[in-house]
Amino acid sequence: MSKQLVFLSIASILIFISAYFYLSDSYSKLLPSFAIHQQSSTIQSIIRSTPVIDTDEDSILFSKSQYLNQTSNHSLDVILFLVASYSGDVRTAFNPYPRLHKRIAQLSQRLNDSNVTDIIIFHTGYPFRSDYVPIFDVTPRHVEFVNIDHLFNKFPRGFEPHRREPTWSQRGKWNYHHMCYFWFKQVFELKIVHRYRYMMRLDDDSQLLEPWPNVFEIMAKERAVYVANHKVFDYEYVVPGILRIRNFTTEYIRQNKIAPQNPTMIADMFTKPQDIPVIYNNFEIVETSFMRRNDVRHFINAVDETQYIFLYRWALHIRQHYRTSAEFVTTTSDDKHLIIFSKFDSSDQISNHSLDVILFLVASYSGDVRTAFNPYPRLHKRIAQLSQRLNDSNVTDIIIFHTGYPFRSDYVPIFDVTPRHVEFVNIDHLFNKFPRGFEPHRREPTWSQRGKWNYHHMCYFWFKQVFELKIVHRYRYMMRLDDDSQLLEPWPNVFEIMAKERAIYMANQKETDFEMTLRGTTLIRELLTIYVNNSGIAPQNPTMFGDIYKRRWEVPVFWNNFEIVETSFMRRKEVIDFIRTVDESQGIFLYRWGDALLRFVTLALFTNESQILHRVRLNLSYCHPC
Repeated sequence: MSKQLVFLSIASILIFISAYFYLSDSYSKLLPSFAIHQQSSTIQSIIRSTPVIDTDEDSILFSKSQYLNQTSNHSLDVILFLVASYSGDVRTAFNPYPRLHKRIAQLSQRLNDSNVTDIIIFHTGYPFRSDYVPIFDVTPRHVEFVNIDHLFNKFPRGFEPHRREPTWSQRGKWNYHHMCYFWFKQVFELKIVHRYRYMMRLDDDSQLLEPWPNVFEIMAKERAVYVANHKVFDYEYVVPGILRIRNFTTEYIRQNKIAPQNPTMIADMFTKPQDIPVIYNNFEIVETSFMRRNDVRHFINAVDETQYIFLYRWALHIRQHYRTSAEFVTTTSDDKHLIIFSKFDSSDQISNHSLDVILFLVASYSGDVRTAFNPYPRLHKRIAQLSQRLNDSNVTDIIIFHTGYPFRSDYVPIFDVTPRHVEFVNIDHLFNKFPRGFEPHRREPTWSQRGKWNYHHMCYFWFKQVFELKIVHRYRYMMRLDDDSQLLEPWPNVFEIMAKERAIYMANQKETDFEMTLRGTTLIRELLTIYVNNSGIAPQNPTMFGDIYKRRWEVPVFWNNFEIVETSFMRRKEVIDFIRTVDESQGIFLYRWGDALLRFVTLALFTNESQILHRVRLNLSYCHPC
């Protein structure tokens, strides 16, 4: 039996919305043949309510009219797709756009709407030009690409995405749940959707098998609010807890004194002892104004408050040692979206932060979790080695910044292997930020790995964003270690060596970035010359500053997969001013100026040689990658 079953999925919830609010004669009209490549989906989850998204301020949009430098008015109706752009290494990752290209081409041939209906492609990540240009070319329709990474990072206040475990996962720990939440609730809160009369949802693995009439006009003629796909069932023995919707339904009707508009559908929910009927909504057409009615929104919020989309109801037996709470830190605009999960955060175990900190940055599962690279076993080994090889009495905190979310089987072994205090901090929201005015759809990277802009975001994080986080401000020194680096033999307490020498920076070995490899690298000199002339500063390290200009096609860098930085130095006014100048140039994203290059330049400007220690001169054995 195929398992297209989701615990209180959008498909099953649509049945209840239909039953509550649709008049029986305008409920659904099945359309001509519609094929779906079915995918296994058995999910059990719960969620608390989330604030309504009243604006699209965080959405990044790129349209066909922008690409062609034309103007375009929106159509009366719209066709919506949702795709996940490249996950993992772009050389091997699944690319959804060739298949989507075929589906959109088919629409031109098989949907008899004169090709006037707009298409919106909601997506996480970013398509390359080679992805979106063929789609623009294959259809006369107006097409818009709308990034919704910010929605796939929203959890309700108090929800614990680290601690909680999903009963079913695909494309990351919570990504499938976010997809369900998007189609059930969030899409109808976006103003870009409000401008349309009807919206048709189509999954990119679905297709129309033969010509269809203009279904939007059929809807309008019949004054319908919904066109349904075929009916299927969710089963209690596959999705335990699905029958709880019956109690919820009964109680909702009683409390709100509702007379269901479709008593037959309501009765259908109670007909079979272990089954619940659902509408298989990988295709559907919805009247958008209907989903904004006060009574419908009230019901959606009530479902939201039942916690039945995200939160797995059995994840309550985590051992007391790991009984922790996720929190939303609201100290600054940069920290307010951080979701933090720590080793000790309970009534009987309290931890004060240490004087210094060790930082890692990892990308949690990208792509299908069954086959995707898992960084946590390697990170576990590195942290275990630190306990043996860094002579700091194991008192220095560890912060693991991460995109996506680790499973319990990832973080519990890390908690167990070290006596250090460990915090997991999700920074997905930072990996969706670009310099002001930068166009991530239109622009093409000169170099890519792990998605279109992910490597650039990593550079942006280590150069700028990490030093703006209050969670880092509480520390004196921060050591960065990449998870594919390691100390090869015992090290002394390098933090105390830094303090004794009154050092600002401990450098790894000196390397070189080449213009022939990274086009635009040497343009840093142009920015640097202008900055020095305009600001009137005298570089504190003339030798390092001169090295930047010494060779025509290369520039020196500190290979900063290991480094130690005095955090207060990076908050000095003149340093922040230079960081802002680099940010405004967009050089990190336009030319892939690396954080290693930019760290060298920053130090050349604002530190003298005595304030920089060198790992190699201290005979500290180290390797990367290893």
